Amino acid sequence: GWAAILLFGDQRKEISGYEAATTNNRMELRAAIEGLKALKVPCQVDLYSDSAYLVSAFTQNWLTNWQNNGWKNAAGQAVSNIDLWQELLTLAEIHTITWHKVKGHADNEYNNHCDKLAVEAIQKGRLARKDLINRGDLEEKIISHEVLHKGRIINLHRYNVKLSDDSLVSREIVHHSGGSVIVAMSKSDEIYFVSQFRLAANRVMLELPAGKIDAGEDPLHCAKRELKEETGLEAKKWRKLSAFYTSPGYSDEVLHIFLAEDLKEGKQKLDDGEFLNVMKLSLQDAMQKVIYGEIEDGKTCLGILMAAQILSDKGL
Repeated sequence: GWAAILLFGDQRKEISGYEAATTNNRMELRAAIEGLKALKVPCQVDLYSDSAYLVSAFTQNWLTNWQNNGWKNAAGQAVSNIDLWQELLTLAEIHTITWHKVKGHADNEYNNHCDKLAVEAIQKGRLARKDLINRGDLEEKIISHEVLHKGRIINLHRYNVKLSDDSLVSREIVHHSGGSVIVAMSKSDEIYFVSQFRLAANRVMLELPAGKIDAGEDPLHCAKRELKEETGLEAKKWRKLSAFYTSPGYSDEVLHIFLAEDLKEGKQKLDDGEFLNVMKLSLQDAMQKVIYGEIEDGKTCLGILMAAQILSDKGL
């Protein structure tokens, strides 16, 4: 979601919007673009944003350097969101803009109201998408179900359901409480991994630290607990990156991915019967292992790709 407030004298205009598949950085740029596009004539603009990514690109000559370098950053990688940067540059030629960085989620009433407008836009957008999906009459209605297995980690249920054409089928669903996955990144952009034997795959696999959420447990609490137990690490900075269904065709398991930074090393506290090794890889090496199929664990692949996107958005 994005939002902008335009102020001129005693006049005020609020605009906002929603995109289904995007990033925080793109929404930060979109807010500035739509705010500037709403101006009917060339103006002198004081533009306030809580996005260091946006403001620094103009005040610290990032954009000039990127353009001179063929839209590549200092590491030689393609700059993210080139389409939006180019649109902003076009608008910056029309208006005289002074850029101001404000602290997010603090005491700036306009910034906080923009957050509120953006959240409302997300809610409205999601409802609209849900209505669009439902109009396809895709919902399956549960007629009855039975428990096939109750285990320590999973429960297996069989559901008898009615389809949109009134035909009946059965679905076997694995119920799982979900888990948390941690991208623990050092100041030198190295990521911590664990290697352990996975019987289902019948081999040792390289994975991000992760673990099962206990009943009633908050996903972030789980992430902090699992990082400490598996690696001995503790982190001062935490950021949620995503939550996703691992395999919605037959399971309701949801994994929550967190970025952990400002790390402090300590001792592992492994559970009984848990054997694993800890290692570090540079983000570049980890990306290569994903690309060439050397890392096969889905949650780990996604976590690495999201970490790479974050560094790219920072211009690193």
